[in-house]
Amino acid sequence: MNLLKRYNLILFIQIAVSLFSCKEDPNPNLTDAQKISKRWGIQSVKINGFEDPNFSGSDFSITFNSDSEGKASTYSIVQGSVPRPDAPFQGTDGTWKLTTTAIVYNETSNEAASNTILELSENILIISFTVPEELDKTIPTYEYTLSPK
Repeated sequence: MNLLKRYNLILFIQIAVSLFSCKEDPNPNLTDAQKISKRWGIQSVKINGFEDPNFSGSDFSITFNSDSEGKASTYSIVQGSVPRPDAPFQGTDGTWKLTTTAIVYNETSNEAASNTILELSENILIISFTVPEELDKTIPTYEYTLSPK
């Protein structure tokens, strides 16, 4: 009987901890496109999973805009000093769209590019891309952590 009470207590504590540790989204009605729609700056860069020792901040910024219905529309870039010149942050502006796993830039042009979304909230955007072998034989994967500017 004593053993049963202990199991019940442990179960109760686990349920209580899991219920009270959940964070609610402060703006649950925002679409992912609306969460992304703001000006972002690069906070850190990883190359193949390791912090880039040469990255010391950047004046680069990208601003994503959404339309009145909360759907992805346009983006603009202040190029600054991007850690990789052939990153998919090409040009100064264009269109973007959101899939369940990626941001796609200029989908209908010959400059189309995309970033895989690793994490998304109103305060952090972590994206990655792998450089194609024809541009870099080592096929590095870059991971950018962005935060609102």
